[in-house]
Amino acid sequence: MELPLFRNAVVSLLPTLLIALVLAACSDDDAVADVSATPFTTYRVAVVMPLDAYSKQRYARTAQWAADNLNAAQLGLDSGVRLSIEWHDENTENMATLGKQLVADDGIVAVVGPYSSVDTYALADELSLRGKPLITPSASSAQLIRGFSGMGFLWALAESDISQCEVLLGKAYSYGARRVRLVAADDIYGETFSDWFAFQAIEMGLTVDDVVRYGEGQCEAVLSKALQSSSDYVIFVPANQQDVLTGARLRATTSGATPMLMSDMAYDMALPALGDIAEGVSGVCMYANPESGFEVSYKTKFGETPTVEETNLYDALMLIAFALRQQEVTGGYDLNEQLRTIVATDGQSLIAWDISGMRDEFRAIANGSPYNIYGASGPLDFDKTVYTNVLHSTYIDFTVHDGQFVIQDFASTDGSKRTDAALAGWNWKASRTDSIANSNVSISYPALGERWALLVAPSTGWGNYRQQADVLNMYQLLKSRGYDDDHIVLIMEDDLANNPANTEPGNIRVSPDGPNLYHDVTIDYHPSALEPSDIQRILCGETSDRLPQVIRSTANDNVFVFWSGHGEYGQMVWCNRSEGFTADLMSATAEALRAKGCYRKMGWFVETCFSASVMQRIEGTPGMMAITAADERETSKADIYSPTLKTWMTNRFSSTLTEAISANSAVTIKDLYYRLTTNTIGSHPRLYNQAHFGNLNITTMKGWF
Repeated sequence: MELPLFRNAVVSLLPTLLIALVLAACSDDDAVADVSATPFTTYRVAVVMPLDAYSKQRYARTAQWAADNLNAAQLGLDSGVRLSIEWHDENTENMATLGKQLVADDGIVAVVGPYSSVDTYALADELSLRGKPLITPSASSAQLIRGFSGMGFLWALAESDISQCEVLLGKAYSYGARRVRLVAADDIYGETFSDWFAFQAIEMGLTVDDVVRYGEGQCEAVLSKALQSSSDYVIFVPANQQDVLTGARLRATTSGATPMLMSDMAYDMALPALGDIAEGVSGVCMYANPESGFEVSYKTKFGETPTVEETNLYDALMLIAFALRQQEVTGGYDLNEQLRTIVATDGQSLIAWDISGMRDEFRAIANGSPYNIYGASGPLDFDKTVYTNVLHSTYIDFTVHDGQFVIQDFASTDGSKRTDAALAGWNWKASRTDSIANSNVSISYPALGERWALLVAPSTGWGNYRQQADVLNMYQLLKSRGYDDDHIVLIMEDDLANNPANTEPGNIRVSPDGPNLYHDVTIDYHPSALEPSDIQRILCGETSDRLPQVIRSTANDNVFVFWSGHGEYGQMVWCNRSEGFTADLMSATAEALRAKGCYRKMGWFVETCFSASVMQRIEGTPGMMAITAADERETSKADIYSPTLKTWMTNRFSSTLTEAISANSAVTIKDLYYRLTTNTIGSHPRLYNQAHFGNLNITTMKGWF
């Protein structure tokens, strides 16, 4: 990364310049008093943050500092922009209701906040309808970034916690860890870590011993067990400050405790106050980039260290002011477009957060050549395709020593491990994939008779739209390739097309502009009326009054199975039941199918989290092959969020599978597998039982399609 130029300074003088910057910032504050010489246009900005007494005081003073510096920076210019901040308490206001109010208020030009991902999601759902700029200053869940990336209105000034998970694993690796486990809160904060931990660990060459999410009241028991494990490191993502204290106590009192790293939740002043119990607790936390000089200035002005949210709040207000001035100069009307212009410059870099830098940027905007700006938080570089969040964040590696936090090291993320930045760092594809050997296995199969298919979407409810949609997409593909309904068993709840949440009644799609898949559909069973064990009966052709439609295949027939749903380690979830289609049931099903001679070739394509933990049980079964969307400790990932439907429309593994077969049913299984591994986001597809299936270099999908 090219370091920014502080006017015409050279990098070697940075320490001296930071001292000068502090003095300049302090002396510049004296110039704030008189802004009457420049005609200002006032714009209203809503700031939504938790406004408890402590936080409100900090956020308010930071916002006022930014506003004062912006005003001072525009003295002497032909005209200027002034921000009028309207505060909303995230702790007390309903975000959906507030979102509707802010969308309807044309006087509000932009919104900054909220702090939590849950609240940001609710607010973004409303603001997306009109594209009103929403700039969030805190790290967000991966689903939030993924859901609204590319819509042009969401601006995240911190990378999602995908990056923090990466940094935590990187620290563990640098400390010598080779076997790791995760203990994470079962909430939206912990979800990002549990979704990405195993994938990133595998990418680093680490072995994942376990990924455990704990609910309310479970922290002590779950973490205690992890700290007594044989893993090299435990990564702990606590739900709240009480769990942080629990983690510190367990670490101090567990004999021979496994080393532990905590997430940023632990960076709280209450932790060092515990004394000996907290001594040595370590973790990582996002932090202001030290190269900007903002941290030093803030400490000088307020006598404290800035939080990341304060640093990004400052940058958010600065960006809005620059974009508003750009809008005035160009006569544009879309503030998001002006923001893109401000952050898309590839020219000379400028530290722009202090008064002098702001003044230079305002003048550059007036001249039609804005700088590439370096804010209080560091370089404000956004992906040049969707501009959803910054591509660089700074983390500190902290530990508690002698009753206070000590910064041991800084770490910077720059997207270097991500092969495609087009989705704001979410689009992280696997680099470690299983290779398919040039198999010399020669297996003799009888001539192909008929083709059969079992399609399973065992999830219900609007929130699981994507799973039924993916199964319908596969169903329509099979029908287009000559299957009749007598040769397809379709299991789905059928609660989407006429769902009250469906803004297009009678329609189900896998993309906003895709075809309606809900036509000429024969649904055989609702999963809510079946047991997981019924899958074995259906595949084995065991008809009954309850199961009239089954797969009646013989030893001459090929059977295709596509499954899209949820998963847990060791099972594919069935509706909301405590036990689903387990790994043991998979073993029993494979053995029953083999013993009864129910198939010639059978292929399983499974889109669930942890799917490999179930499908690896087919190993050794003649004529059977499986490709899973995820490794045994990984989650699979959704794809394409619809703000209109307010749900995910498809999964990446499933959409890639269907697109590949649609384009060429003669694709070899080897080529199909490699396409799935390179296009599936955030998980490692796995292939099982090649040795007992045949040469995948020459075997194609035409046997099923």
